[in-house]
Amino acid sequence: MCTVLGTNFIGKKTKKSMKILHVLTSPRAEGTPRLVLDWLTVKEHQQYVLFLQKEPADLLNSFSSTEVFVNPQLPKGYKKIAVIFNVVKKICKTFKPDVVIAWNTGLAPFILFSARLTNVKKLIAHCGNAPSESFFGKYIYTWFTFYVCKIIGAKIVCCSNYLKHEFCSIPLVPKKNVYSVHNCVNQSKFNGINKSVNQLITTAIMVATLEPHKDHVTLLKAWKIVENTLTYAKLQLVGSGSLELKLKILARDLGLKNVEFLGSREDVPELLKKADFFVFSTTHNEGFGTVLIEALSVGLPIIATNVPACNEVLQEGKYGYLVEPYNEYSLAEAIMHVFQDKSFFDEEKINERKEYAASFSPKAMIDKYLSILNP
Repeated sequence: MCTVLGTNFIGKKTKKSMKILHVLTSPRAEGTPRLVLDWLTVKEHQQYVLFLQKEPADLLNSFSSTEVFVNPQLPKGYKKIAVIFNVVKKICKTFKPDVVIAWNTGLAPFILFSARLTNVKKLIAHCGNAPSESFFGKYIYTWFTFYVCKIIGAKIVCCSNYLKHEFCSIPLVPKKNVYSVHNCVNQSKFNGINKSVNQLITTAIMVATLEPHKDHVTLLKAWKIVENTLTYAKLQLVGSGSLELKLKILARDLGLKNVEFLGSREDVPELLKKADFFVFSTTHNEGFGTVLIEALSVGLPIIATNVPACNEVLQEGKYGYLVEPYNEYSLAEAIMHVFQDKSFFDEEKINERKEYAASFSPKAMIDKYLSILNP
């Protein structure tokens, strides 16, 4: 059975409001659950959340302001499909949502087909990562996912134009059923956060899961070069994941002295406030990079890998310094440049970053999603 948290699913819908069910894998401290938390700040719609498994439960308490359903655990293998069907059908039959959004693309066919069986007609599969590099993942599973969605009337929404292009470039993909809408950031989390132009520049920060689709390895190698020149420079790595031990061993083997692994954190806005600039070392598998918008919301200068998603978000370098992928020398040079160039902390530039970030609001994202469902 599902555990129910929160008691705020009360009240009548207005004429324009929707009942929206968000289906997530788990309340892990990563981009997608944080994105849904930002959606929940928009009170125009009745929104509630289903987690298909409880662990990792990093952000579970953060969802206490809304109605939350938590399935204890998903079994491995094909058995999880039956569990997904039963749990989603039960929730949909009870609360009769107008819209169901599957935030895990891989599980979307099962989540949305189950919702469709309960007569939910407004269905969306969120797509946040590039196609798999394997033949099965890139072709077989993409065709399966996209055609199941088309047959049941679900829309595929990619979080960037880059992702939309990548999927639509796969032969036989139903292109007319694929859309793109940028992710959002709740700007209120960053209210009152201001950087000082005259402060001593000492600390860089990267917020990202420690998983293969990011590129912490290049950053750590670059940081060795930085430390050899700027002994006072500090790097904070926020996030957890399967590569945590490997990356800590690499940092040790490189002899890095000023690198902190902070793990999963719920106080990311405060950490960004205390840092001086943001580094985002990632791969071509990056789908959007919501943390880039969060960093811009604080006004932080940004150094990011020049991959399509970062290029799109940062508008070809207008709002961030783009460096060559997998090149620790290029990254180290950019980092040292930002450490030593006060012009990056000019008040006008800080305000420009904040104004640009403000355009990625939760309400704007929700309105675009609903407009896809109601053309």
